[in-house]
Amino acid sequence: IPHNSQDIFYDLGSGSGRAVMAARFCGDFKQCIGIELLGNLHEMAISVKSLYRFQYQHKLTHQQVHFVSSDLLDHDWWTNGTVVYVPNLLFD
Repeated sequence: IPHNSQDIFYDLGSGSGRAVMAARFCGDFKQCIGIELLGNLHEMAISVKSLYRFQYQHKLTHQQVHFVSSDLLDHDWWTNGTVVYVPNLLFD
């Protein structure tokens, strides 16, 4: 996905955070943010983020990774994203 270092990546329905972490490691996004409704998947993403902070964060220019436990329909703040990933498993 073409992008620049000022772009913000959002994963709507981020699950355990794999797409967010892939975007962080493979892209030069200003921020990478995942939004997940299910608490157990959000907690798994937080665990992955802890490992990232401990082992890898200091090696990257842009370091911001955030995970939010929320219903994406309750907020519109994710609309400032310039790259928005929506996995098809999100819909029923």
